[in-house]
Amino acid sequence: MKQKIVSVGTIFLGALLAIGPQTLFQPCPVTEKVMKCHWSAQSLIAVGVILVALGLAQLLVKNDSCLKVLCFVGIVVFASGLLLVNLLIGGCANAEMACNMKTFPIVNGLSAVGILLQLGGIVRKGNK
Repeated sequence: MKQKIVSVGTIFLGALLAIGPQTLFQPCPVTEKVMKCHWSAQSLIAVGVILVALGLAQLLVKNDSCLKVLCFVGIVVFASGLLLVNLLIGGCANAEMACNMKTFPIVNGLSAVGILLQLGGIVRKGNK
């Protein structure tokens, strides 16, 4: 059961990271100048798709050691989502812009929950 929680949670969080910045918690609107936060949101599509695929793999794997390896990979991918929006690409310089007020805090929260979920998959007992 715990394996299903980890895998379904990974799929759900990955889908939110891929679709959310495009629809639910959009960054700053694109005007005549495309801002960095737009590219951060675009990069999260790839992170989310990878996480959905990873969650499907976690759902299908039967070996406990393989699941732990996939959970470790999940930690790395969720951390890459954090790095993209906070360090690598970033967002607008103004703290009052939509990306800094809404998008990035939600992405940071989803990524942090995802990392904790993957850690739970690593330290869990048993194969069910």
